[in-house]
Amino acid sequence: MSIQAVARAAVSLLVLATAACEETAPVVPPSSQAATTAKSLVTSSPLDSTPAPLKLPQMRVGDHWEYSDGYKLSVSEVQPDGLARFQMEDGSDSRMLRRAFFVDASFTGGVTRTVVFRTSNPMKIFEVPAGTPVGDVRETMRGTETLRAQESWVVEGHETITVPAGTFDCWVVVGRIKSLQSTYQAYERWWYSPQVRNYVRLEFKSGDNTEGSRVLLSYKLN
Repeated sequence: MSIQAVARAAVSLLVLATAACEETAPVVPPSSQAATTAKSLVTSSPLDSTPAPLKLPQMRVGDHWEYSDGYKLSVSEVQPDGLARFQMEDGSDSRMLRRAFFVDASFTGGVTRTVVFRTSNPMKIFEVPAGTPVGDVRETMRGTETLRAQESWVVEGHETITVPAGTFDCWVVVGRIKSLQSTYQAYERWWYSPQVRNYVRLEFKSGDNTEGSRVLLSYKLN
């Protein structure tokens, strides 16, 4: 299926894109040692709970990010409406379609997941004041199975942090997911930098898995 066909079939998805979970494309979380190392690489300033409005990232073909746990990805295509194709650089054929923070479709381990319905548009997070949650219920097709989940994202505030890739002004954005079909829950906390067009630090927990984290080691923007 072409990227255009997938984009037409999917609406914007508010999803925990990097967590390994039953609802989304699985990504192996880092070991506890890698998570501890990631935390030791970060210094930060106090959190500002009333930041300026969140800025929408403008992805470009060739943008590339590399993280402390070996996670690497790059942009291989960008649609006129901002939908971008990301390719994972881990030797697999894993890829995803993402608009800002939100994944519309993914392909990992031979399994395709595509959002087919949602109750509201998560892109509202770029319009509401910090501290205002944006939530919805969405339905995702995994093969022939329909997965339903309740999701919520909120901008907690603004923080300046230093990681190996440099010092960045970041919006701290938290996402939570709860399955409507099981006891599964997960969360992600992004330190998102408009300068990088992506997160420079990520903390996440998926189901019963150990909490993980990663920080940005290097990046290249076009």
